[in-house]
Amino acid sequence: MSVEKDQIVQVEITDLGESGEGIGRFEGMTIFVNGGIIGDTVKVKIQTVKKNYAMGKVVKMIQESPFRVEPACPYFRKCGGCQIMNMDYTLGQLSYKEKVVKDAITRIGGFTNVEVQPIIGMDDPLRYRNKGQYPVSAGKNGTEIGFFEKASHKVVDIQDCLLQNEKHQMINQVIRDFVSEFKIKIYDEKDHKGLLRHVMIRHSAALGGYMVVLVVNGLEIPKESILRDRLLEAVPEIKSLIFNENTSKGNRVLGFKNRVIA
Repeated sequence: MSVEKDQIVQVEITDLGESGEGIGRFEGMTIFVNGGIIGDTVKVKIQTVKKNYAMGKVVKMIQESPFRVEPACPYFRKCGGCQIMNMDYTLGQLSYKEKVVKDAITRIGGFTNVEVQPIIGMDDPLRYRNKGQYPVSAGKNGTEIGFFEKASHKVVDIQDCLLQNEKHQMINQVIRDFVSEFKIKIYDEKDHKGLLRHVMIRHSAALGGYMVVLVVNGLEIPKESILRDRLLEAVPEIKSLIFNENTSKGNRVLGFKNRVIA
């Protein structure tokens, strides 16, 4: 028996997929469940049906997993930037990551008799990423800089990503204010017009410096010297400010030409 779109089925989540989605089975069919984690028993609404699997979302929690925790990030349920913050770090996340490594070596790589050591966890599993790549959008309430909503190109405006260094937000806020004040056009992928497309920030934990890259539909924006001065004043640790030209249509973030302005 196969499932049908919009059908409600009860599933026990027994595994996680590569993108952190829950995996369970219903009458022999594999069900990928957005929002489910290992140990959950959930009611799932089927959204997509394929030949050998189906995909759905949790509509009712029957029994919560012992690994389930309240995510620290207020954007977790909308943002697509991270997937398993709702799992206990030590008991859930590290075990899952160890399994990902084992699967890559054995199931994908084809190796056997390879011992995989337990994942060494961090003392603090936040603020560890050294790069943030933020799409920019013109929202109803002003410039939005953040991450794409899960399975969409709608930008979730992020005031502070808990996986990034705190000064990312300071940098992004300077850019928001600048864009608003000088009415800089935000790139619109539908009509391929506008200027600012992405902000990319790299941070060196060893040296304490930052690289800020503005991805532009061109190689310049109006009043760029003012933006440069404001960024350097707000975050003196910025070591380089670069304009990256991306005039192509599509999803590629970075273009092939760069211009260093600081």
